[in-house]
Amino acid sequence: LIIINIVYTYFTKFTVIITVDKTYSSLESENYSRHGSNIHKTLMVNASNGKIYEVDNSVLYWKWNREEEWAKLHKGKKYKITGYGIRVGLFTMYPKILSVTPI
Repeated sequence: LIIINIVYTYFTKFTVIITVDKTYSSLESENYSRHGSNIHKTLMVNASNGKIYEVDNSVLYWKWNREEEWAKLHKGKKYKITGYGIRVGLFTMYPKILSVTPI
């Protein structure tokens, strides 16, 4: 499973230029036991190209600054984004943004 994740991450890497339509966040509860749950904050971006991206951290790329990258994004502005992944609706997976550079 780890090898599949590494292959997926590196072979779906992308760098594109987007214009931001909207940014938003949501809280998701992931139940791990009957005694408690883990709350996960999802940081999302809608781009003018019709795609939706998730801003996330990555162990493989040693990136731990998703909140800072997400805070750089503003509606109507252009950015060069680097990330990995593809949209898989069945698993609610979105392409992940790792870095944001204003243009």
